[in-house]
Amino acid sequence: MNSTWISEPISKWLPIRKYRGYLPGLPDLYVGRLPEYIVGPRLYPWKIWYIETPEEADALEKSLDKPIPMRGRFLDFKSGPDAACSRLNLETDYGPFTIALYAPDEADTGWPWITVTRFPTVKLAGDMAHELGRGVYGHDIDMDEITAIKRVKGMRRAAAPAGALISICTP
Repeated sequence: MNSTWISEPISKWLPIRKYRGYLPGLPDLYVGRLPEYIVGPRLYPWKIWYIETPEEADALEKSLDKPIPMRGRFLDFKSGPDAACSRLNLETDYGPFTIALYAPDEADTGWPWITVTRFPTVKLAGDMAHELGRGVYGHDIDMDEITAIKRVKGMRRAAAPAGALISICTP
């Protein structure tokens, strides 16, 4: 396999779509589809960035116009594009626990529906914070609307006994 792609800007080999946060306080998502020659045919191909400000969007886009840093033989997203928008803010209160469904644009066939969960604070995320985007964001991927809606409805049913109210909002 020809590996000249590694010296190209990330944006040349990583197709990216923007999913706009449609409720106040929700991040925009930048979603990249990793090529099969990187992840193989069975692995999770989606790379997701949670963008909270226009400045972060600009910084991420600039970093995607550069080649990916390498750590040995591995792609180093952490010191590359992730550095533009991955900081944890231990002081931020993001508001109530939120579940939001992000839909791909109608023209973007083959792109996922993304259910994002957001904890109110990094502290409330507890031990899970190190596994979450920015310490507060989690996501689930579905490849069609019906499955995504079923997922959110199931989350709503599971949360009801605890007194949580979850409504399904779409753009």
